[in-house]
Amino acid sequence: MGVIVLPIEATEHNSCPICQRLNPADHRFCSGCGAKVQLPLPLGTVLDNRYRVIEVLSSEGGFATTYIVEDLQLFGRRQVLKELRPQLAEREQARVLFAQEARILAALGHPGIPRIQGFFSQDQRDYLVEDFIEGHNLGKLIAERGTFSEEETLRVLVSLLKTLEYLHGRTPPIVHRDIKPANLLLGESGQVILIDFGAVRMASRPGLLTVQDGMTTIVYTQGYAPPEQVLGHAVPASDLYALGATALHLLLGKNPQAYFEAKIGRHQVPGGLPPRLARVLDRLLEPVVSARYDHAGDVLRDLGYGINATLPVALPGSVKVAVPDVMPTVALGDYSGQERGRYVTGGPEPRGEVRWEVRLPAPLAQMPTLWQGTLLAVGQDRILYAIATSNGSISWARPIPGDGSVPNAPEAFGNRIVIQSQGLLTSFALANGDLAWTHPLLGLLSGQAPIVADDRVIVIDVIERRLLAFDTDGQELWSTAYGRKRLQADPEAILRLDGPALATCHGNTILLIFKQTATAFRVHDGALLWTQEQPFCQDHPPAAGRRIFSRPIVMGRRAYLYSSWDCLYCINLADGYLHWAHHTGSLPASPGPVPPPLVDDSSLYILPAGWKLFAYSLSERARRWSFSAGGRPILGTCLAGAQLYLTTGEGILYALERETGKLRWQHTAGEAFVNAPICGDGFVYAGTASGKLLALA
Repeated sequence: MGVIVLPIEATEHNSCPICQRLNPADHRFCSGCGAKVQLPLPLGTVLDNRYRVIEVLSSEGGFATTYIVEDLQLFGRRQVLKELRPQLAEREQARVLFAQEARILAALGHPGIPRIQGFFSQDQRDYLVEDFIEGHNLGKLIAERGTFSEEETLRVLVSLLKTLEYLHGRTPPIVHRDIKPANLLLGESGQVILIDFGAVRMASRPGLLTVQDGMTTIVYTQGYAPPEQVLGHAVPASDLYALGATALHLLLGKNPQAYFEAKIGRHQVPGGLPPRLARVLDRLLEPVVSARYDHAGDVLRDLGYGINATLPVALPGSVKVAVPDVMPTVALGDYSGQERGRYVTGGPEPRGEVRWEVRLPAPLAQMPTLWQGTLLAVGQDRILYAIATSNGSISWARPIPGDGSVPNAPEAFGNRIVIQSQGLLTSFALANGDLAWTHPLLGLLSGQAPIVADDRVIVIDVIERRLLAFDTDGQELWSTAYGRKRLQADPEAILRLDGPALATCHGNTILLIFKQTATAFRVHDGALLWTQEQPFCQDHPPAAGRRIFSRPIVMGRRAYLYSSWDCLYCINLADGYLHWAHHTGSLPASPGPVPPPLVDDSSLYILPAGWKLFAYSLSERARRWSFSAGGRPILGTCLAGAQLYLTTGEGILYALERETGKLRWQHTAGEAFVNAPICGDGFVYAGTASGKLLALA
């Protein structure tokens, strides 16, 4: 196999970073603009007392010279080192752009993106160290073996769409801006890897960074960039356009610019392709951004694959493209692709073997959450416990400040834990449990855990009728109203009259359900995106009781919720459009709290009244199967792999087949469970009435 980027006559020519003119390797000054051209670092050079240069990969074009180095502190392991071109190092914006690549890569974790290993400066030069990836550059591969088959192209598309789903789901979204075959690697495992993040930008930032005279510039590659990017404005849909142009290059073997029809102002998709693929490419290459796909998940579904789709590794010919299941198995809240134990599950399927158990001083007061190898559990003694998932040991325990009311479930983001209780928001350090900060508020009575994004936490203040966002240091970032403030401040009366306000976060959108209204806000600044007065049940006769909705959950760009009137709803996250409302007819209206459904690519799973579980087909909106625990109350469910897990108040944990609802295995704890199960990392966790916490593997 090849290496990350094959050298292109790196020792024969050097490119001027100012005018891009190629100059002979022995020239010290550019023959075009006169700028000083500095040679690449000599082989054997040791940087930062750690990295020895063993090969020059590329010294042409772009902002950086790329090398392969040996990491002397890691027994000679090979890494990729990028050096900001010395001719550009004195330009402040060039250094900002280079440092931006380092910051962005450092915050990412995805198999389709190279991991950053370090960033340092030496002798007034900046260096970035990344993973070395064994693989083929797709641009080089096209030149060597010719065009890709339709099947190979499809698999490349699906692999990259999963990566873009991850990038565009950041807060704010990350736009690569330079997707093309030359920036794609085919690793030995078959994973397609997106490289060269030097042109990346955050979609919410106005303007683009440049290295030219302090002015805004346009970053794009001709033939791959859509019209809005050529004019200097890049959005997530711009990457999807470039992905469509890349697919043309793979299928036809030429720069897609050769297939641009000036008369109609767009690329011409060739005939003879399967109709579904042709329709998708045609929409990907739509020059009008509002008519183009704006979400990678929608492209996956139109290609016939869900977000969780996996494809076989082997392909015909010499190219092997794997599409590993890099997204969580099921998204119950879909927090920008991050695995959060109570909402998003993944990993291998547990088989019912008790791996460990730990007895806490008091039973659990709330459902725990799973974050970075730690179970975060709140006991009825108002103590927050951090429990290592590897062996069940208690890493630390801290009392929760407040007035003695039962706090909501904990949440975590970055290196912080946040807990919401009556009138107080508290944050602890994840590493050692030290109290980080507290923030008093009039009333945090949403009845749900805080909402978390990548770098902020959002809480619902029911009394003041507002959302508030805080950063990791507890500083208020924004506050936005979601309804008329009541004159009275009696929490019990407000909840009795209005019901709860429940919300979820997906990418850069917060979806709030309150009374009959669905409202979307932007995570970044709290700006109102849209609001819809939903006639959620147009065909349902009026009921005597007030309707109560569940917390919404998101899969792709669709939000799902369930009501006490026994109805399922599907809402478009982009504009609030009600796609459908379905009366399940499973049970009479429920007067109490409504548990949120579970959702995967094909089904919704609901627990209407706490004693029977129902699975409904998303495509047919018809019941697929149901499961009864023999009259025992069901506390809650979770999904992992091909199995669904539920616990009962009589101490039995059931594992069911997702497709059929058939019982796979069950575990009897000998005492009542007190919380719904949690799945993650190949384990299923549940707590009992005596304070025992079990991990089944």
